[in-house]
Amino acid sequence: MSEGELNGFAGLQVCAGFVMNLSGNILDIEMPAQNTLSSLAALETGDDIDSIFPGLLALIVRESDLVEGSSVSFPARLDDKELIFNVRHYSGDALAYKLLIYPDDIGLRHIYKREKRFEFLSHSLYESSLDAIITIDGNSIILEFSRSAEILFGYPRDEVIGQNVADIVIPKDLRQAHHDGMVRFHVSGTGPVINTRVEVDAARRDGSLFPCELTIAPTVPHEGEIFFTATIRDISERRSKEEALEKARRIAEASNKSKSSFLAHMSHEIRSPLNAIIGCIDLLLDSAENNEQRTLMQTSLSAGQGLLGIIEDILDFSKIEAGQLNVSVSRFNLLELCEQVVEVIAIRAASKDIDISVCFDPTIPAEIATDQGFIRRILTNLLDNAVKFTDAGGVSLKVTCHHIETENHHADLLFEVADTGIGIPKDRQNELFKEFSQVDSSDSTQYGGTGLGLAICRKLAENLNGHISIESDSGQGCLARVIIPVDVSSTMSPSLSMAKSDSRSIFLCSRNERLQATVEDQASYLGLSCGNVSDLEAIPSILGDDILLIIDLASVGSLQSCLNTLADFGVASRQTILYGRNLSAADTLLVGQAGYQSLLSRPFRPSAFVNRLMYPDQHAKLLSPVSSSEINVSNPKILLAEDNEANQLVAKTMLNRAGYQLDIVNNGEAAVLAVKGGTYSLVLMDLRMPVLDGLQATKIIRELDSGVASIPIVAMTANAFDSDKTRCRDAGMNDFLAKPVNRDELLTCMNRWLGDNTGQPLVHKSSGLDELSMTVSLDGDVVNQLLKDTSEEAVKMIMQMVIDELNKFNHEIRQIDFKDIDYPKLHDLAHACRGSCSYCGVTVMQQFCLRLEIAAGVKDDAQLKDLLASAGGVIESGVKALKDFIAALQG
Repeated sequence: MSEGELNGFAGLQVCAGFVMNLSGNILDIEMPAQNTLSSLAALETGDDIDSIFPGLLALIVRESDLVEGSSVSFPARLDDKELIFNVRHYSGDALAYKLLIYPDDIGLRHIYKREKRFEFLSHSLYESSLDAIITIDGNSIILEFSRSAEILFGYPRDEVIGQNVADIVIPKDLRQAHHDGMVRFHVSGTGPVINTRVEVDAARRDGSLFPCELTIAPTVPHEGEIFFTATIRDISERRSKEEALEKARRIAEASNKSKSSFLAHMSHEIRSPLNAIIGCIDLLLDSAENNEQRTLMQTSLSAGQGLLGIIEDILDFSKIEAGQLNVSVSRFNLLELCEQVVEVIAIRAASKDIDISVCFDPTIPAEIATDQGFIRRILTNLLDNAVKFTDAGGVSLKVTCHHIETENHHADLLFEVADTGIGIPKDRQNELFKEFSQVDSSDSTQYGGTGLGLAICRKLAENLNGHISIESDSGQGCLARVIIPVDVSSTMSPSLSMAKSDSRSIFLCSRNERLQATVEDQASYLGLSCGNVSDLEAIPSILGDDILLIIDLASVGSLQSCLNTLADFGVASRQTILYGRNLSAADTLLVGQAGYQSLLSRPFRPSAFVNRLMYPDQHAKLLSPVSSSEINVSNPKILLAEDNEANQLVAKTMLNRAGYQLDIVNNGEAAVLAVKGGTYSLVLMDLRMPVLDGLQATKIIRELDSGVASIPIVAMTANAFDSDKTRCRDAGMNDFLAKPVNRDELLTCMNRWLGDNTGQPLVHKSSGLDELSMTVSLDGDVVNQLLKDTSEEAVKMIMQMVIDELNKFNHEIRQIDFKDIDYPKLHDLAHACRGSCSYCGVTVMQQFCLRLEIAAGVKDDAQLKDLLASAGGVIESGVKALKDFIAALQG
């Protein structure tokens, strides 16, 4: 055999050569086997090759369909020798094979095994993949078509091999794009669908289209040719699920929107009458004629506020569930906010003899930036909870700077609300932050509530990127901690400051441990030493010139005995601060007569504490709430657009008492017409009104002539959602008051928009009057409140007006003819006079007018005769009381 016949095996020594027919019978032995292959050497003509090499013929057939001139080579093993079998059609007979056997000196067996392994893995990948796999060449001709592709597209493999892939699986309207993409790839080597996932439509054999996820990966060039393998995944089911989810999402969004709209509507419908109820009771408290009425009104007011708290919890939780609770960052004074919240809580806790106090870290900047409403709600809920579960001792709020980064204007604030209440068993604390969950959920529970307060606090804190935790045990009180990150003002001015030269030592005489802790911490923050004495008898041991003594009146028995003891010990009034609830008129007179002029009222507030320390001879608050604004002497005229008569009455009474003029209209259309007149300084606009709602009316006003278009418009509505505030701003409104509106909030808003000619809010000027120097003839609580809500000058002016009215009333009574009494006129005179007297605390005159009013109403001549006979003396007494008080103010 020539070397040329070795078919690429040049240099290899042929071991043996045979000619076989197609059945494997040896026809001729062209080259006998070497001695090393004894099995082959024994073969003779006519033998069956399978006797030596079983399966050889089958392997030849399986490896390739030989045609004349072609050959196939594969490794074999015989007599422990690695061999190479080369098979070709015998050149002399197309129905015979020539078998040449070579020693495997080039390791063909290992190459063959590796290729077989790769072939097996490739076949396995094609056959096992759930995704369809199609391989094409550079002309888009299909070279491979997997079993999954057959199932997905409906074509058998044999039918599509050699076909153009565009004609098989690509929809007609995408075939040109496929062609352009292939051309682009051959030019640039890139394409929009190469080595990425795209979603396209594909076509089945029956012409139906379906969405698929397509990935195309090219091979590296081989002998100048590139192949492309496409992986195709049917995403029809996923698309259906996505569409179902999208539909469900749209339905859920519509449901949430409907829910939010319903909540907004219910908020309005619930808050409006509740606003009227609370407002009217609050106003009636000012004119209560005896302790019984005052107690009933206070109870009603407390119940109304409790109901409002429950409603607010439910509405807040609903807003959270509906995703309507958005963070609105603003800059504000945190100390003012904390003191305002504590004052409100103290009013709600008036029926309990517990102390409420605030301790504030003075290193906290005067101005911080975060969501003021969220902070207020968190503190209100926590303090409300503490008061609810505390019957003795006290509740305190402590605010400290947990961490501060001045260069980044960032601080982490720690709010701690502690109480001396019933505490929470450790095994029940995991229930605290669950919605509608209460520690005491038994039918006999005495505390009530929705079980939403702490859950809402947690949500609000988390929305501010904060954290809340509770520490407690049964009978050991409770400590709630909230950490909130905030932005701080670049000026970094402190919230509180003391004179550096102040070296006094403070001693608190109190048995209230919560109050002790608050005062000691606050003094320490201010750089002052502070101690505590448990009772008055221990005072002599600590007296000295540099001592300031704070007496907790709730811990020392009767006021008279306390004052006597202090006098016996020679405690100077200038170094004594009396701490307690607002005193009655009689107690006020008693304290004043004893020479003690400095009073620190519950709740304990850091600003008032510092004010008393730094300005012992003045009694103005260091940080008076803006809401206690003085009367605007220009008497600005306000327009109220409100369709609810009860709400009209509440707003009118509040504003009139504050010195504002007020006109009322019942709908938005009337409001627009009224504003066109150009006589109003501000509009209070309800949102939900007949004919034309508040939003539409505002938009129309903003399009009027420039002279009136810029008038401040304040939304005063029960719609209290953030979305409602946004709608108000978008409509052109300047401010927002959520019903029920209390007097302080309303007057704060008026002060904010109706300032002096520069457009700045009015600044509260504290009276400088000793609030303890009132006579017994006037109700001290009423007059103190009037001073707080207005100013010293305003009070003098109001009292003079009442004096004039009383004198006029006295003149009218003297003209009455007993034989022909004008009962309606007398009734109206008495009613008007009673209302005026209620402003100024002329209690005796107020009660007299009520009796006269009733007698005139029922035409009780005998009663009227007695009352009118004594009217002159009563009126003169009232006039004298008012004049004496005015003189005290002027002196």
